[in-house]
This record gives sequence, structure tokens and C-alpha cells, in this order.
Amino acid sequence: MTRRRIDITNIVEVLMSDNIHRTAAAVSEGQIVELEITDMTDDGKGLGRLSGLAVFVMGAVPGDKVSARITGLKKRYAIAETVELLEPSAARVQPPCPYYKECGGCSMLELTYEEQLRIKRRNIIMKLERIGTLENPTVRDVIGAYADSASNIAGANAVLERRKSALSSRNSELTPESAYADSEFRNVDSNIEAEAADTEITSRSSKSNIRGSDIGTTDQGSELENQGFKSENQDSESNIAGAADAMGAESGTSFESATHEPMFRYRNKAEFAVAIMGSGPLVGFNKRGSNKIVDCTDCLLQKRATMAAANAIRKLLRGKLISVYDARHGNGFLRGFTIKVCEGTGEMMLIFTGTSKQLPNAEKVIYTISDAIDAVSTDEEPYFLQSVVVEVNKAKDIRETATAYEVVAGSNTVTDITGGGMKFEISAPAFYQVNTKQMIKLYAKVREYACLKGGETVFDLYCGIGTIGLSMASEAGMIIGIESVKNAVIDANRNAVINGIVNARYYAGRAEQVMPRLLDKEDKLFVDYIDETAPKIAILDPPRAGCDEALLRAAASCDVDKIVYVSCDPGTLARDVKVLGELGYEFIEATPVDMFVATMHVETVALLSKLDVDKHIDVEIKLDELDLTSAESKATYAQIKEYILEKFDLKVSTLYIAQIKKKCGIVLREHYNKSKKEKQVIPQCTLEKEEAIMDALKHFKMI
Repeated sequence: MTRRRIDITNIVEVLMSDNIHRTAAAVSEGQIVELEITDMTDDGKGLGRLSGLAVFVMGAVPGDKVSARITGLKKRYAIAETVELLEPSAARVQPPCPYYKECGGCSMLELTYEEQLRIKRRNIIMKLERIGTLENPTVRDVIGAYADSASNIAGANAVLERRKSALSSRNSELTPESAYADSEFRNVDSNIEAEAADTEITSRSSKSNIRGSDIGTTDQGSELENQGFKSENQDSESNIAGAADAMGAESGTSFESATHEPMFRYRNKAEFAVAIMGSGPLVGFNKRGSNKIVDCTDCLLQKRATMAAANAIRKLLRGKLISVYDARHGNGFLRGFTIKVCEGTGEMMLIFTGTSKQLPNAEKVIYTISDAIDAVSTDEEPYFLQSVVVEVNKAKDIRETATAYEVVAGSNTVTDITGGGMKFEISAPAFYQVNTKQMIKLYAKVREYACLKGGETVFDLYCGIGTIGLSMASEAGMIIGIESVKNAVIDANRNAVINGIVNARYYAGRAEQVMPRLLDKEDKLFVDYIDETAPKIAILDPPRAGCDEALLRAAASCDVDKIVYVSCDPGTLARDVKVLGELGYEFIEATPVDMFVATMHVETVALLSKLDVDKHIDVEIKLDELDLTSAESKATYAQIKEYILEKFDLKVSTLYIAQIKKKCGIVLREHYNKSKKEKQVIPQCTLEKEEAIMDALKHFKMI
């Protein structure tokens, strides 16, 4: 049994706070200091200490000794930038990307892969200890993204053959009348559509398929060439590869070392930002720490076909065939775009986020992008455009939920086939793990922790399109999936049909509301096909914000025997583990899986088991033993605000305080006037104010 104790680290920090503030006062903005970097933050900054004061240094990694200039000074920490690298870390490598210093995507590209994995594991352990209040939690080594062993070569070859077969089949259907035959989109399998209709799943609309003869001729192709939209293979890939080789030779090491094969090009989804500047269109990713766009002709995390499509869109913007949305004047069409790639079949989906249902100059746009993809397609990577969708979003804030999805060309889904042979249809709004190869390892770990014997009822909560539940359906008695996104539920039920799985059902709604009703004999949602005597297992795969506490309590109230928690954020995982511990579930162990090479993000699979109350002895350690006041002592929001204003000269909102209290595992009551909107845009607490609120919570002995 894991004995949970008080984390006295926080207590020590409170006792030292006065000394920290005196140290801070001795440091001034613009001052150059020498630091030894000992750790790394979640956003990729190096962490050093100056007489106890935490200093976050941009451009530094653990093990570095740097000369840094103080650029920002707060009450409890300072921000700095590297002026000179005095002594490089033994784990430092030359980043093989010319955009690394500007782009915020790859925060760990300057570290060896082994060091990346070490830092990620350490971060998980620290979060479980400090936030989850666990003592020496068992966290296994990170499952890295190394190249598959020789035993998996056959599976890789099978995937390649499926891609080639799909491309060949598509080309064989082309009509000789179309000069842009490669832009033709295949029709939906009528058998699958019929099965979907029988299960009350929305079928595809016939208007979602645009034949080559309908949208283009040889004359239109000539017109495109005359306007300068002739497809061409970009040289950016070779340029970056050459730059990487040169940098590796200079430093004596490379990210793509001989120890393991290259791990780049792993993302099957990319979200691009767009803008129009005086110098021309920008297509790329947001600059680190800002909303400015880094104009990228290549990204080592993305597929070559993905970048070819993005570069084609840049040309279309330059030729003014597509207008960019202007927030100041409220006109224009394009607000951004997303590209999804299916590694198992080669199918690609292009999603334009626009202000109307109609894609401007649709024929020319589609042909240009399709030709660009075909130009970089090879026998090893035979990708092709299968679906073009417009995500309609007219809101001032692009983060608002889209109002509609309009299929412009092709099918309304794309299909991927995993190494195990399972098929998954993916719609535009549906979630799918961004690293397909690592997804297989992730789900294998979930199945290992679930340890199914054949009769269990598995509740797949935050189920998405059903990928986790369906992958273990053959080993379970029944899979019950619950998801709040209706389109994802449609996809999940369709995927069950496609794969011939009969022991899986998916429901739309909030899991904390739906799950108890499914088990309540007096409720109309009660399902009688669940074996009441069978063990119950819950699979949780929430978004980065973690689980709603109401869901955790619902799972516990339904007497779930075991919980397998799949998390993409160690902080919210630790918070939820603490809540589950209070609900009677013991943390057993966790295994990280590196789904996001070169970034601080990591996926973690955690196993929790229901405590046997007959064998469990609850040991309570009173805070009085440490000469502190009761843990139940609390302060009002007004008292917290007053304390922060007096000490830090900061005004904080009740919302921000509530956010940090929830992050720390402090139970909040439901507010009477809470908004009923499911996807409202909520401002998030800044780092500076979070630090101040944390200080106040420690001062009042609430954490």
C-alpha cells in the first residue's frame, strides 16, 4: 500500500519566502548573471537558481552553464535570456532545424533523445509527488519512439502494400477525359454505408464526391499553369537535410544518431496558422511565446506530403485565389487549415477553417494542392488527397466551436488501418492520436494494465472515435463508450461496424451523467446486456485539462474495480490521481509513452486499483504534528485577493483563484450562475498570477 504523506517541500518554501524576496530585490532587470541550469520547465525554458531565486532561462538546457540577462523580474522568480553559453551540457546537440529558435513546436530539439526521455519521466514523478501527494510513485521508463525491431518489418511492409494498393485502385478508376485525374476522389463503399444506415449512423451525402470530370479539364489545367500554379516539388526538404548534416558534423553529434533510426515526420495531424503581411502570405506555426506566425516551408515533425500541401496553399494565397480573414474589418475567408494523414492507407484530409461554406475557386485550389501532394509522393509514401472539408467559423475568436462542416470534395471521412489490421474512419472534428506508430504501443500498455480475462465490462470514457475500446473488444465482455462530441460517437459506432465488432456500444453525452443511468434498472437508459456480476473497468482518456471531478466520482460510485488513466498532461493526471485516492483508488504504477518527440509533452498510462476495505488500513498524519494549523483551515476569496494585492501588488480574479485551487486538488462547490455552454472560451491564469495564488494558498495552509 502506498502511504500518502504531507509534502513538506511546500512548507519549506513558505518558511524561506522572506529570504527569497530579499534575494529578488538584489537582482535588477538587465543584469547579467551566471547560472547552472538544473531543470527544464513545461514550456522548454531552462531552470537555474540564483541564491534561491528561480530563474527561467530561454535557450538553456539542463547541464548548461550560461551567462544570462535578466529580462523580467517578479516577486518569486525571474525571467532571463541566454547571452553566452559558458559550458554546454553533455546532453546538448545541434538542433537540425533552421526554424528552431523562432518556432515554439520543438522545445527539446537541443537535447539527446535519451535526455529528453529522462526529463519527461522525472517531470511525471515530480508532479505525482507534489500535486498527487504520492510518496515514491512507481513510474516505469518511457517507451521511446525508436525504430521498430526486425520482427515488425513485415507489418511495416504490409502497411506499404495497402498504401500502394489504395493508390493503384484510385488511379485505375480515373477517367481519360480528365487531365487532373489524380485529383479525383473515390466513392464511399456502398456496403459500409448501408450497414451504417441500419445502425442509425448518418450516411455520407452524395454531394460530398466531386468527380474529376465535374471540376476540371485540360483547359483549366493550362489556365492554372499560365497563372504560375504549376505543381513543383519543393527543395525545402533537401535544404533542411543538408543544413542538419552540416550542423551535425560541426558539433560532432546529431539528433538522428546512429543509436536509433530517425524519429521525425511522425505527426499525422498539423494545424497551420495563416496571415497576410506586406512581404506576402505567411503559412506556418505560432512563434514561441507569441501569436506571431513563423513562415515555415518545412517542419521535421510533419509528413512531406503535409508540407507540400501547405506550401501549395501559400502559393494560392500569393496568387489571391484564397483570401485571408481580416479580423479588423471582418472580411476574407481563410482563418487557418488542418491536414490529417492516414499512414496505413495514404489518405489525406484537408480542413479549411473559413467564414463561409463555399471554398473560393474550389476547382483550382483542389487541383493545385492535389498535384503538390502527388509531386512528393513516392512508393514508400504514396499519399493522396481523399477529402476536402470547410470548417465554418464566423466567431471573432477562432477558438469558438465551429458551426458546421461542409464537404467540398471527396468523402466526409478518411480511413486509417493500424498495424493490427483495424480500420478507423476519421471525420473532420474527430480526435485521433497524432503519432500512429506510438499509438500502437500506447494501446498495448492500456491492454496490459486492463489485464482482461474475457468477461469484463469496460467503460471507455472520453472515448472519441472508439480507438482504445475497439482495440481491446476481443478480450472484453462488453465495451461501453461515452463521449460528449456527437460526431465522434457516430464515428465510433461506424468503426465498430466496419471492424465486425458486436460487443461495443457508444453513447453521446457527459460520462458522469450517462454512466450511472446505464447501470440503473429504474432508468430508461438502463442496458440489460451488461453482466451485473462481471468486473467493471474504466478507461479514462481525457483532454489536456484532465477529468471533470464529477466524472471521477461517478466512476467510483459505479463501483469500478480498476481504472486505466491515459493522460497527456502530468499535472492534471497528478491532480486526478489525488482525487481518486480520496475516493478509494490506489495508484499502482504509470508508464510514459513518448508520442511527441522533441517536445515536453508526453503521454502517460496510469493504473489505479480499488482498495480492498477489508485489508486496507487508513493512516492519518495530522498537520498538528508539524506544529501547523489544521488542514481544514481555509480562506475566503476576498482574503486571498487581499493577501495577493498587499504582498505582490497584483489584482487577481475569483476565476483565476478557482482555477489554481482546482489544479491543486481543492474541491470546489458548483457555482449557482455557472455558464451552461459546453465549449465556452475561458481566460486562463497567467504564470505570474498563478505563482502569487499558490503563495497565498500555502500562506493560508490550504495546500
